[in-house]
Amino acid sequence: MDAQTLSSDEDVKLTKGQIRRAEIISLGRDLLIEEGYDAFVLRTIAARAEITLGNLQYYFPVREDLLEEIVRQEFERSLSTVRQAIAHLGAAETRLTHMVHQLLEDWNQTGGRIYAVTFMLALHQERFRHLHKRHYRHFYQAVADLVRELNPTLSTDDALKRARIVTTLMDGSLFQVAPHGRGSRAERKRFHDELVTTIVVVIAA
Repeated sequence: MDAQTLSSDEDVKLTKGQIRRAEIISLGRDLLIEEGYDAFVLRTIAARAEITLGNLQYYFPVREDLLEEIVRQEFERSLSTVRQAIAHLGAAETRLTHMVHQLLEDWNQTGGRIYAVTFMLALHQERFRHLHKRHYRHFYQAVADLVRELNPTLSTDDALKRARIVTTLMDGSLFQVAPHGRGSRAERKRFHDELVTTIVVVIAA
């Protein structure tokens, strides 16, 4: 057998370590969504993962390290939704509509709870303030690409300004709707359709 097809002990350990790390992140995300920030304790997550606290801290020494990774992955999912809307074929307005529905539905179900914690921490911790700003900067830039498809006459700066307004509308809808009850899926769809109409007006202005 070719030696290159064999895995060394180091490779096996790395693979196991990656699997364990992903498991910790998933369990931490579940705990944060289900019970909130106050319950987000490394000892609790270690118990759920059936490992010692010391073993967990090998991957994430303090809970902020784990929380930052959870937030980073959540943001990457949202950014991926925007990039898919840009990459797919079809009318730009159709892709914008799909993007808004998909993002807001996800934020209403789980993602919004993680972002709410991030907003709170950004008010008090420099670490999360920088994370918050960096994530939004990338998000604005991605949305601006779709904005320019809908309104090619906009300059790069103007498209970025519109992207900030579009993001503000989506963020605001989440924080206004979720605390008062999510309603049925059909009700949320109608609201999201109304929001898309407003967003298109903003982009075209």
